[in-house]
Amino acid sequence: MDGLQIAHYENGRFHDVESWSTLGMSRHILTVRGTGNRYVLEAFLAVRKIPEELTADMGRCVEWIANEMVGRHEARIRGDVQQLPGVIHPLSVLDSIYFANPVYYDEEFYSVELEPNGQSAGIVWLIPVGPREARYVREHGWQRFEEQLERSDPDLLDVTRNEIV
Repeated sequence: MDGLQIAHYENGRFHDVESWSTLGMSRHILTVRGTGNRYVLEAFLAVRKIPEELTADMGRCVEWIANEMVGRHEARIRGDVQQLPGVIHPLSVLDSIYFANPVYYDEEFYSVELEPNGQSAGIVWLIPVGPREARYVREHGWQRFEEQLERSDPDLLDVTRNEIV
């Protein structure tokens, strides 16, 4: 997509965690299906350190999600689920992305001020989930899923984790 880049970060706030984020997705106004609400967004994926040969897969995952959103002019926000073309990691069952607020981070991280116009872009956390979890969100809603996450307290940065439902 025009002007869209994926950035890779290491050694950030959490030890042994790598992150990938969109840069430039916020140049596109995206609409929430069904409501018509319009958003300017950036997105990120954070995972526990993985073998170097798999890091490109994580970047491609973020790029694929961003291209889906921008190509369809469709915002994905908290509670949405998107099936991926395959599993996120060869040793994983996680094959979808759950869109969430970045609750592992300070509230200031929920949005970023864009220069030069001062407009804010919302930040969406891309959480890998498995097929049972994705189905649970669709059938029971994101609120109940997030309650399950709180009860189970899985390591959402571990792409080889087991599903919670």
